[in-house]
Amino acid sequence: MDKQYFITLNSPVNPDHVADIAGQIAQQLGQDKHKLEQLIMKGPGPLTKPVAHNQAQRIEQVFKNAGADVSLTLFRAEDVLNADDDNDDWSALPHVDLSHSSIQDPTQTVFGQAHERAEASGEDAAYAAFENDTADDDASTGDEVVAPASSGKRRMISVIALLILVIAAAALYFMPGVKDRFLRQAPPSYEAGVSAFEAGDYERAYQQWLPLAEAGDSNAQHQLGLLYASGQGVTQNSDEALRWLSQAAEGDSDVQYELGNLYYNGSGLEQNFEQAANWFEQAAQNGDARAQYQLGLMYINSQGVPFDTDKASEYLAQAEAQGVSEASEYLQQIIDMKTRQQELELLKAQEAANLENAREEMSERQAWLASATVFDLAREATVGELTAAVIGGVDVSVRDVYGQTPLMYAAGSNTADVVQVLIDAGANVNAQSGANWTALMYAARAGNLAVAETLIANGADVLRTNSDGQTALLLTGAEDEQMLSLLERSARQQLLAN
Repeated sequence: MDKQYFITLNSPVNPDHVADIAGQIAQQLGQDKHKLEQLIMKGPGPLTKPVAHNQAQRIEQVFKNAGADVSLTLFRAEDVLNADDDNDDWSALPHVDLSHSSIQDPTQTVFGQAHERAEASGEDAAYAAFENDTADDDASTGDEVVAPASSGKRRMISVIALLILVIAAAALYFMPGVKDRFLRQAPPSYEAGVSAFEAGDYERAYQQWLPLAEAGDSNAQHQLGLLYASGQGVTQNSDEALRWLSQAAEGDSDVQYELGNLYYNGSGLEQNFEQAANWFEQAAQNGDARAQYQLGLMYINSQGVPFDTDKASEYLAQAEAQGVSEASEYLQQIIDMKTRQQELELLKAQEAANLENAREEMSERQAWLASATVFDLAREATVGELTAAVIGGVDVSVRDVYGQTPLMYAAGSNTADVVQVLIDAGANVNAQSGANWTALMYAARAGNLAVAETLIANGADVLRTNSDGQTALLLTGAEDEQMLSLLERSARQQLLAN
């Protein structure tokens, strides 16, 4: 059986190093770090349960690196056997000090502590019984009961007593519940994990929460999932984060929102808007205002869900009712958006109606053009329509029953452009009707100044008279000053030219 060593702290430890030392020892021995910190802070005295030589040396080095003095002691049976026969004082028995420090008090060794625990619990009765039996044996033989004088007997009694104490201490140590009390390990708790997390000791927080999470504690599952998502105290693992958070999320809107947020931002989990919307939806249905607000925005922005202003309004209104002031701004934007959309739809409908009317009018116009005479075209057609008719071979010199030409019709009721089309097609600007009216006379009477200017520019006779002896000037209304000025000026020019 490997020898066991007991570690004793001989000097106070710098408080700045306590947490680091306790963490390293706890990792090697599997003991509670927090309890070790308390033992170290108490100052000189025993620290751990008996440990193997290699572990003891590693722990000794940890303390030395921090400038602290510890000793490793071993109680050896041969030291008892070699002790002075006349010396029954335990404190005189030497101990092996592996740290090269002074010989230690045997009561500070593992065997000394076992002896003290046996005395405290009444287990020293075995040793007393052994001595009583010896005394009885002496009495039965008639000998006087005295302290043993034989050195061999004294050695044997000491060795047997020590073995009994060691066996009793080991049995006591491994009894259910005693080991935990000996190591002073408190059961894991959620609050202890929170305290460790707030102190930045994420590994200890993980150790506190893991057994609770495995036992079904949803709060611990939640925190464990966040540790895996962030990589605090553990290696980041999105699968483990999702596993623990999914278990904690059942019926818990906070965790459902957390999961949605992790998926939305791609923090600890691969970004996935559909999964984010799914978890936000569950949290929103459970009344989480944050999830309602976020889901409303996702419906506006088509993230993981189709664009739907009605759904967006529904969730944003729920969030607003719970005090999320930002939701009001987006609700107003949706109202404005719907108003603009309605106006746009109205405009589109009006344009469609106008187009339909235009088509109907075009159809009617096409029917009119198909049946219109050249006189109708001269009076009402557009430049394009008349040009098309001219190209089609219409006769622009034809006369009606009154001797009027198409040019006379156009001069009285159409535009200068149409008049020019007819002139270009060969219409006679000075042709006269049955009453000897010319196109210029019709334009003057109608007050069509632009047509009159076009006719004069193309050689119309300003001085020509009709059957009543009237010129275009005489047919002009007295209030039409521009027409009168044009005709007077043109008449003078014509007279001068002749």
